[in-house]
Amino acid sequence: MSEKKILGIIGGLGPMAGVALCEMIVLHTAAERDQDHIDFLLSSRASIPDRTAFILGRSKDSPLPSLITEAKRLTAAGADVVAIPCNTSHRFYEEIVRESGAYVINMPNETADFCRHLGLKKVGVLATEGTVY
Repeated sequence: MSEKKILGIIGGLGPMAGVALCEMIVLHTAAERDQDHIDFLLSSRASIPDRTAFILGRSKDSPLPSLITEAKRLTAAGADVVAIPCNTSHRFYEEIVRESGAYVINMPNETADFCRHLGLKKVGVLATEGTVY
């Protein structure tokens, strides 16, 4: 029996983002029994400083140290790959990967690749002010 990979999720960036991702993973996994589902760890850290406020200069509290800490915490707990279901947090993607050493899914890039694969020419993105800044 091969060992299953474990997904780590940095949630709490709106509090429902991580929970919603977990729900979508469970609902969209073709599974006939519990053991067929994806193993995942959810770190829901609503206390991570506001990404948009920092990006726009409205706060001096950088979310980056907390994002790095959570990526490290999830990999130390056994996560093989980390997902961050928050577009705004991806503003810090390169630093998170570099400083944590974690394999982090780049959600905006993966989404763009998927849209290209579907042949879409125009897509809409619901985003915070910090995401589009």
